[in-house]
Amino acid sequence: MKKDEIIKFIEEVFQQKFPCAYVDGYLQSNGNTISGNLNNGFSYGTRFYAQASKRKYLHFTKTESAIKILESSSLWLSNLNTFNDKLEFILAAEKLFNLSKDETLEYKNKLFAASFTELNINQNVFAEFPYHWQKYAEVEKGVALEFEFKQYKNDGYECFEDPALKPFYYLVRVQYYDDITQDTIISSLKLKINSLITEKNLIEFLFPLISAYKREKEEPENFIEEKEIRLLYSDGNNPIDCKPYRISHNAETFYGLTYNEFKPFHQLPFTYGNLNSSKTSLNLNGIYLGRHIDKEHKLHITDISNRLGIKLHVN
Repeated sequence: MKKDEIIKFIEEVFQQKFPCAYVDGYLQSNGNTISGNLNNGFSYGTRFYAQASKRKYLHFTKTESAIKILESSSLWLSNLNTFNDKLEFILAAEKLFNLSKDETLEYKNKLFAASFTELNINQNVFAEFPYHWQKYAEVEKGVALEFEFKQYKNDGYECFEDPALKPFYYLVRVQYYDDITQDTIISSLKLKINSLITEKNLIEFLFPLISAYKREKEEPENFIEEKEIRLLYSDGNNPIDCKPYRISHNAETFYGLTYNEFKPFHQLPFTYGNLNSSKTSLNLNGIYLGRHIDKEHKLHITDISNRLGIKLHVN
């Protein structure tokens, strides 16, 4: 690996704020880095860190979406460009980089996310998450799915990698700012980027950081009540999803429409009933039905839970 400006930035500048971060993967052309990513445990020990292993997380959703998730045995991560809040990603990206609107949209096309909230021991799912039931589960007509991340075989550095996360996946604790200039990390990185580096290729390394910011308020809502834990997937650097990566390592052909075809969803398979699998680290532990759920949907989901052996909770 040639340590050009981008690699040096990660190792000498970014690590000052995130000591456990390192370059997990990269692509270089003519000695210059044109793409790459951080390790999935980059945020360990910081306010962004959300532990995957030995934690339980809730995903609140509409009934139709829950049925689709259950029938496909996959969690559907949404493309960031489909999020209702159009300032997702832009909030931090435009502060750090001089991007055009088209460039921003293209970068967002490479990112997929699903939202969780942490479930602590002895918490009552029906009583202690009123905001989530109202906003994300159709005013208690929807569903909450309880997930946990299991140990996944990972050959990365043990203290820097969360062994329950697959490569190219990040679990981050969302930070809420209406004025992102108040965030000391963004402000300090901006100064370093201005003085040390100009290549926009750096942005892909910072995807998991940039995608961890959200506005605090959008009247009449206060997003900070979400306490969101975000599961992020980046397909920009994954050779499975990136066709030109397999064809050419030329910077001129690495970018463009064929590289970044729009996909509305990315599916992450999960197991259920604590079954072991070498293909995924995600396990579905239980299903919680909103107290106002439609009777037909209730029967449908009850049938699925019985068939798959997934524990069903009814208020």
